Amino acid sequence: MAEAERFPGSFGPWRFIANGVEGKMTLQDDGNGNLSGTIDETQQLLGFWDANQHKVTFLRIVDPTDPSTVQVYSGYLFSYGEPVDIIVFTLTGSYQAFSDSGVTAQRNMFGWSASMSRPV
Repeated sequence: MAEAERFPGSFGPWRFIANGVEGKMTLQDDGNGNLSGTIDETQQLLGFWDANQHKVTFLRIVDPTDPSTVQVYSGYLFSYGEPVDIIVFTLTGSYQAFSDSGVTAQRNMFGWSASMSRPV
């Protein structure tokens, strides 16, 4: 995979918001489209980066001892330039939860987004 196709996660932490709850997310690409990382340094993330579609798909493992706490995320990467040589990256999408407060058979899909910026 060419360097231009790598996921931009290694530039720094992302400001992460899922269903209104904020946190810090890190994601790294191994160069082959495999993603790994954390949310708030405690919840493991494992997934994929599709460079052609600018799409991420990952599992958020909230509690490794309880499989029902796994959440399935998908989203798309957007970027734009700011004045003064700054580029802003944004991920946005939805996730499916299987347990947690407020999760029901009728309400188990939620929105999420993440953003970060860096000098060009």
